[in-house]
Amino acid sequence: MVLCNSSVIENTCKFLNASNVGNLSSSAEQTTLKSKDGSVLKGFATILESIIRSQRPNEFTPCGAEEMAQLRQWLEFCICVVNYADKQAASLKELNDHLSTVNYLVGNQISVADAILYFIVHPILTKSTMHEKEQLCHISRWFSTVQQHPKIRSSDEYKLISFSRNILYGNVSKH
Repeated sequence: MVLCNSSVIENTCKFLNASNVGNLSSSAEQTTLKSKDGSVLKGFATILESIIRSQRPNEFTPCGAEEMAQLRQWLEFCICVVNYADKQAASLKELNDHLSTVNYLVGNQISVADAILYFIVHPILTKSTMHEKEQLCHISRWFSTVQQHPKIRSSDEYKLISFSRNILYGNVSKH
């Protein structure tokens, strides 16, 4: 299952209140955006980066070169690692390790990077068992926080995912 798709781009546009970005089309090989000025953009990261750059700066868009570089890093992570099923377990572990030291992907508050990765990871966590989610405790914490944001909750496509607050599996002592 390819997770970096036009649905993620459309939901990111909703998250950013980006309207009239152009005509988005998707095929099995590639996603394409024909922008308002007639230019054609191809590829998931290229389209998202162009949409993000076209927005007026706000609390969700990167401010400065360092945050833009971090956003690019997470877009590359999504495309190269999370996007394909054969690498998902390893990529989720890598993401979980990263989130053990930070609350958000870019900066100190929710950003467009968090929203994009949320839209991509949602189908994976929807199918995950409670045990699998507990093994990824930092992703679960991050995801639970991000899914509560009003801009994320406004999407009917992404239902809330439940996370247990109790450890169901652990070192059980024998009596």
